[in-house]
Amino acid sequence: MWRLPLPEGTETPTLMTMDKKLPEQEVVRQVYKWRDAEGVLQYSDAPPPEGVNVDVISVSNKTNIIQSVPTEKKEEPQVATGSPRDALPPETRKTLEDAENKDTLSFERALNLMDEAKAVRDLMNERNKQLQQVNGG
Repeated sequence: MWRLPLPEGTETPTLMTMDKKLPEQEVVRQVYKWRDAEGVLQYSDAPPPEGVNVDVISVSNKTNIIQSVPTEKKEEPQVATGSPRDALPPETRKTLEDAENKDTLSFERALNLMDEAKAVRDLMNERNKQLQQVNGG
């Protein structure tokens, strides 16, 4: 049995006690469903006033109110083995390989990019110094 953890010495109140067992035989009850003058849907175990359009629903204690929905048995997905590229169509695989070859950054290109970035940084630092001199800084 699962219990909610409570501080020591705390007693939980009993919400409901029953002297009898739940009924074993089927018990059918009538529930009345109608809309009132404001259009609000009403449910009651007592009939509504005369002249109201009412639906009578019979409810049994032996009936499962929430019916299960039949589901189709799904096949277990197969676990892929090998490279994910193997699952791609040939033309997609070729396009991917071509894109990788074009986007590969060579060592020389990487060094050139670093030199260009340093040159831009030096240019910006020089410009900031000039702006500070103009502003009296």
